[in-house]
Amino acid sequence: MKADEITRMYKAVKEDYAFNADVMCRDEERVRATKKAVAALGVVDRTIIILYAETQSLRKVGEMLGVSHQTIKNEVKRIRQIVCSRI
Repeated sequence: MKADEITRMYKAVKEDYAFNADVMCRDEERVRATKKAVAALGVVDRTIIILYAETQSLRKVGEMLGVSHQTIKNEVKRIRQIVCSRI
């Protein structure tokens, strides 16, 4: 491959992946609705769902909050139902 061909390919890739504030900061409608529904949760529910989203572990969240993983499982299920009903 010639140097000018590589340069042309690099420029094309760089242009395709250039930062575009309009695209990067725009939320899809469903994402916006989900954020709004999560923000409307109470402090405890919001804390549980955010911790679960960050850790992806019922056991870790349970350990952090001092309750069983089964309790967290039930709470996450309940919170998901609330959020889904609002979007």
